[in-house]
Amino acid sequence: SSLTGSLLLLSVVFWQFVSAAEEINIKATTGAEVTMPCSDPDDNPIEVVEWSKSGLGAKFVLLFKDGMIDLSKQHPDFKDRVELLDYKMKGGDVSLVLKKVQINDTGEYECRVIQKADGEELRMKIYLDVVAPPPPPDQMMIGD
Repeated sequence: SSLTGSLLLLSVVFWQFVSAAEEINIKATTGAEVTMPCSDPDDNPIEVVEWSKSGLGAKFVLLFKDGMIDLSKQHPDFKDRVELLDYKMKGGDVSLVLKKVQINDTGEYECRVIQKADGEELRMKIYLDVVAPPPPPDQMMIGD
């Protein structure tokens, strides 16, 4: 029974570790620019950065590999609207900047980083909630 207890403890610890691959929630208004944070604290040389969004299939929001952005694998919805915050990736920063945010940008994004040295992976999930901006004050009283 101590084996069962150990396995239970291990599964709880593992579950906590997996859930600690925290999901960050970000709210943005349409037309705005939003930065989705992602960083690899190890600061080892990075080989690949994959920014994906659930529901895009095999296409990426942004794919960085071999020192450059691979536009052939980019989903057309994100063409000319995304970039890395810092292409030098100082301090392992691979945050994504999304411009001209649209309602259909709402959803779950994943940042996946693969290091050159050991192929180690880091994943972060971000949920982006896009809302329409409130109407200007002079248009709020229409119908009076």
